[in-house]
Amino acid sequence: MPETNRLALTRDNSHLSRPTTADALAGFPGDRELSTTVRGYVGEAISENTKRAYRADLGHFHGWGGSIPATDVMVAEYLAGQAETLAPSTLSRRLASIAKAHAARGLRSPTASGLVKSTLRGIKRAYGGSQRRAKPLLIEDLLRIMPMLGTSPKDLRDKALLLLGFAGGFRRSELV
Repeated sequence: MPETNRLALTRDNSHLSRPTTADALAGFPGDRELSTTVRGYVGEAISENTKRAYRADLGHFHGWGGSIPATDVMVAEYLAGQAETLAPSTLSRRLASIAKAHAARGLRSPTASGLVKSTLRGIKRAYGGSQRRAKPLLIEDLLRIMPMLGTSPKDLRDKALLLLGFAGGFRRSELV
């Protein structure tokens, strides 16, 4: 399949933000035989938030001086250069974006190499382990908070946000 039909996840490709079904199907054997329903689902396989994250991550990698295709040495140097400023979880997400960009072009991903994996493992050991988990708001706490809020428009808004967040199990960032 020609390179122009592939979903190339780079900053100079407008298909990243809104890939067509043909872009998403590129490389699937027998894609011309698929039904309209299957084509529709494949076109919706990547959420808008994921596309936005890929775009930001690859933009950062390109801004650093990286390119697709990348070598394992380039990716390891990128990780090492960002280790003091970015959290290990952010670096892991950036690696996933780089891997996806390679896969979309039908290239072998350098993120699977031993060098890159060892570099990330070393960064995790040097700069922190697992993420700190926030404690959830319990129903008992929520019932104690509600009477403390008043009846002003701002207080009513806050009550609605707390109840909505609790009922939906939303994170603070999702409510904002």
